[in-house]
Formats: sequence, structure tokens, C-alpha cells
Amino acid sequence: MDEFDQVIKELKVSEDAFYDKAYQKMLQFWNSPTEIKLDIGGVERLQKLPDAYFRTPRITNKLCHLHSFGGAMDHLPDLSMCKQLQDINLQCCSKLETLPETIGECTALERLSVQNNKGFKYLPSEIGECLQLKELLVKWCDNFHVFPKCIAFLPQLEILSVDFSAAKRILWPPPEVIQPLAEISCQEYGKRDHNEHIRATAKVLEWMRNNYGPGSLIKAARP
Repeated sequence: MDEFDQVIKELKVSEDAFYDKAYQKMLQFWNSPTEIKLDIGGVERLQKLPDAYFRTPRITNKLCHLHSFGGAMDHLPDLSMCKQLQDINLQCCSKLETLPETIGECTALERLSVQNNKGFKYLPSEIGECLQLKELLVKWCDNFHVFPKCIAFLPQLEILSVDFSAAKRILWPPPEVIQPLAEISCQEYGKRDHNEHIRATAKVLEWMRNNYGPGSLIKAARP
């Protein structure tokens, strides 16, 4: 059994619905000379992503985008081989509570969206190792309540996105610091001023760098 057959076998065992949707994509991008975009939106019964996807160099060496919408997935697999992954977009995955610690191995990651995940609670401290991260979107996550301090030291981070509810609920930074950012984040996309959003994000990150939160908070990954 060759590498491709092993991946397909695990797809089939993992989830029939995912297999049906993914099989044709696998055939299309297995020999792709460029980037791979894995989009698994709309597979409602999906409970996990097959590990084989993320331990196969022929895939991970080209996997640049990972998008999932809906489903019953409660965790992501090991991402330590996903060195080229630039964009993670996980929405409406109501059972997803956090990301794997190996998110820190995704050193090319530029955009992370975990919007509208009702069960999402926290970001792992390893997010501080994603030094290329430019956008971090956590709107409409009803159980999210704290930003780890390490994000304030991400050198490329330009955009944070939160909602009004989070602005009142997040423990740190306090509501008065987050509220202006929430007002911009919740504007309609076409009306949102990108430069204003960058400025509001910069103010929040500056506050975070200059103020220490409760002792239980994760400390910065770097000064």
C-alpha cells in the first residue's frame, strides 16, 4: 500500500461523509505543484480530521489553507508538520474548545480565525510562537474570556477582532480597553475602516504590553 492509499484508507475509516467530500480533492491535489487548500465546510457529522492528512509530507509541505465550517469536531490533529500553513479558518465548530499546542509549529501562519465557535475557551500559549501572525479573529465565541499576554509581543499582529459581548466578558484587557476595538470589529465588512482597525488593535496591544494581568495569565513568550 503506497502513501496515497494509506491516506485514503484513513479517510474512509474516519468519516464516510468526509471521505465522500475529500476523495476527489485528494486526487486533484496529490500531485499539485503548488499550494493545497483543504476546505471541509458543510460536513455536519465530521468529528475529527484524519491524522493521516497531517503526517504526510506530500500534503503538509504544500498545505497553506485549512478551512472548516460546522461539524462536531472537538479538536484539531497534530499540526507540527504544517510549516507552510498560512491561514486557519474554523467557524461554527461548537465543540472546539482550544487549539493544539503544536499551533506554535505553524511558523508561516498569518491569519487565524476561530469565529462563532460557541465552545471555544482559550488560546494556547504557543500562539506566541507564530511570529508571522497578522490577523487574529475571535468574534462570537461565547466562552472565550481572556487573551494570553504573549499575543502582545507578536511582531506582525495588526488585526484583533472581538465582539461587544466579549468586550464585557473578557477578563484581560478590561472592558474599557477592549470596547473601542469591538466597535470597529462589529462594523459591517464593507464599512469597516481597515486602518482604523489597525490603530485600535495597536492600542490594545500596547496596553497589554504595559500592564500585567492576574498571576494566572500566561506570561509573554518574549520581552
